[in-house]
Amino acid sequence: MLRYVIKRILQLIPVLIGISFITFTLSFIVPGDPVRSIMGQRSDREAELRIRHKFGLDKPWYVQYYIWARNLVHNPGDLPQFKLRVESPEGAEIFQFQLDRDTVLATEGQPRDVISVPFNRRVLTHLYERGSGISPDAPTAVGTTRTLIEIDNTSSPPLALLEDFQGERAWFDLDPDVDVRSGESTGDIWLAEIGTSYTAYFRPEGFLTGREFTAIFDLEEFTVIDGMFDDDSREHSEMRNLQSPELMEIVSVTRQHSRHIFTFEDSSGAGVEYEMIPNAVLLLGGNRATVDQLEPGMSVWVALTQRTETQLYALFDSQSGDLAEIDIARTDGVDHLEVTGKISDMFLSPAIWFDFGRSYRQQREVRDIIRESFSNTAYLTLAAMVIAILIGVFAGIVSAVKPYSFVDYATMTFALIGVSMPVFWLGLMLILLFQGQLGWITGIGFGEITWHEVNLGLFSFHLPWHQNVILPAVTLATVPMAIIARMTRSSMLEVMNLDYIRTARAKGLGEWSVIVRHALKNSLIPIITVIGLNFALLLAGAVLTETVFSWPGLGREIVDAIEFRDFPVVMAGVVLFAFVFVIVNLVVDILYAWVDPRIRYQ
Repeated sequence: MLRYVIKRILQLIPVLIGISFITFTLSFIVPGDPVRSIMGQRSDREAELRIRHKFGLDKPWYVQYYIWARNLVHNPGDLPQFKLRVESPEGAEIFQFQLDRDTVLATEGQPRDVISVPFNRRVLTHLYERGSGISPDAPTAVGTTRTLIEIDNTSSPPLALLEDFQGERAWFDLDPDVDVRSGESTGDIWLAEIGTSYTAYFRPEGFLTGREFTAIFDLEEFTVIDGMFDDDSREHSEMRNLQSPELMEIVSVTRQHSRHIFTFEDSSGAGVEYEMIPNAVLLLGGNRATVDQLEPGMSVWVALTQRTETQLYALFDSQSGDLAEIDIARTDGVDHLEVTGKISDMFLSPAIWFDFGRSYRQQREVRDIIRESFSNTAYLTLAAMVIAILIGVFAGIVSAVKPYSFVDYATMTFALIGVSMPVFWLGLMLILLFQGQLGWITGIGFGEITWHEVNLGLFSFHLPWHQNVILPAVTLATVPMAIIARMTRSSMLEVMNLDYIRTARAKGLGEWSVIVRHALKNSLIPIITVIGLNFALLLAGAVLTETVFSWPGLGREIVDAIEFRDFPVVMAGVVLFAFVFVIVNLVVDILYAWVDPRIRYQ
């Protein structure tokens, strides 16, 4: 079984390569230009070239594919981020810095290259045999007891494997002038004896957490537009993240390169101007909107947020304050802020697996977009499949137990209607009936999940209630429910008249025991196949259902990305779809062996 699973997983690699290559090639054949989609109707040749260079679209398509594929398994990523915690009388304030290649970094009086800054690394400087009573003249840290296990001189720099008193081992870089004392002798690392316990001293390298540094930086904070929507969009799922919207009238819209500047008239009649962030939520009539649809004269609800931009010029310790590079960063003619504090945290990204880049349209990491939308789709899919499996299997069993009866004909008629009925029409009818006419259930948008306490006397617990998922889950479940019912009936009919079923009845077993334990169990393989196939199809994105119910899922996200030629999002979605199909089929194959012990995989 294990060999079979490994073999199937390895088969996933050429599948992903082939599908991604075909999709990437088609993206250069189909009409449309992602840069034009980003720029809208503007005609700015300089801005167009700048955008193409920013996203690498000025390279040949095969070079772009190579870069994209390489980043899936090895990506140098962004430059590291630091969180500098500054202790002040009013409390602790945290500044977060994103390095660029021009940032001046310095420790211990030496400038550091941004690309090769070592993080949280300790270098071994002294090994002194225990009991000698001698310590280094100028130890850089408190000595700790370590046993020398191995020396690796083939690496650069050389490494020493040390073991602490708890038995944990770790490799440490060796200082070029490492000082070793064994017995009465002093020398380099080759004097050290394997298996001997030493007092080891280390020198910290790089920008370590807890050490004090001084930062020179600019900090700019301004108010920007986080979202705009009309009254018809108040119940949309994306509204839940927008804070305190204000009703304003659009006076004018100005486009400056890739920026959109909106001028509004507030309640007092004064004109105010705000820039719209790239991933702002725009909605009109309960649906997503583009910037071009928001025209002067409209009255819309505007949600604002504070945006902070920090540019770090230098980060250095007390021993590096008089370096020439630091002086240049201080006195380049710009008013800078200078703050001293301890580094509380670091975000390192030397290699990120499955980095699909940034969205052209939303200017966000694609992996974040896919993660958020796929989690919503998975939640809706699980709810729909639970409904489809429970009702579909039960209906199929009832039809098989009483074939060609009124119950059988009625059940299969409803199954045929479920397969034939368009989900977008059914979704609209359910909304009109249960939300519009009866007012029982809200079915538009994601809504909120509420928790209700259930008190049973001795103990109590909370159960979740999410009414917004009911209508889309029922709509999405109709087709797989009908297919599962028909497949269950067909598979059960094949075994209901076999000898072992008659034998079970002759032994006096109850009818439902015969049906469930004998007939259904031996009919499960085709049923599991259908369930797995439909589950994978729904996980790949129920586009129509998500669109009708304004559900923020993956299918809707991919459709929007195709419309705006946002190819990084499309590529990520296609790769995820292929991955989901292969994994679900693998799980189905494993379930075959669990259901039928006669099946063995070699």
